[in-house]
Amino acid sequence: DGDDVPLDAVLKMDLNGKRKKDFLKEAIEYQTRAKDLQGLIFPVFYGCFQARIGLTTITCLVVEYCGEPMEQFLDEIDNPFLGELLLAVAWMHEHGLRHGDLCERNILVHNRHPRIIGLESAESHDCGLLVKAAHGAIIPISQEFGCDEIHDLVRRMGFWRPGNLYFARASSKL
Repeated sequence: DGDDVPLDAVLKMDLNGKRKKDFLKEAIEYQTRAKDLQGLIFPVFYGCFQARIGLTTITCLVVEYCGEPMEQFLDEIDNPFLGELLLAVAWMHEHGLRHGDLCERNILVHNRHPRIIGLESAESHDCGLLVKAAHGAIIPISQEFGCDEIHDLVRRMGFWRPGNLYFARASSKL
């Protein structure tokens, strides 16, 4: 119709066939559990394509361009971005998806908002979050918190104060 709008896209390529299974798993995640969150916290998924050249299978994952990689560690970033990231991860967990590799390299900055990429390690998840992540509180024990992925993320963000550890000899009384 002449009104075609160019789209910015990212091509994630496996040129030697060594990550073909990872790419196909990531494509399935985009098409299933991550489907309703595309364009919100995940990039829009355009497709996964394969070609065979000689004995090598080349796999290409195509997703929406969603910004640049983070230039700082999580504990160096301002609170509004971190708050949005926590909400995004909680929303992802509400949709039954655990990322499995939630680190700086899989978090992009898109117009000062977080976007999460890299779903090849994602898995089904029934989030058991029991405790809210209160800024400045003493770090809770992971098992008491109820969700190891969110606990690890909040810990790496530097939201919590370290807890106190007490050591005693097995024979001494406290």
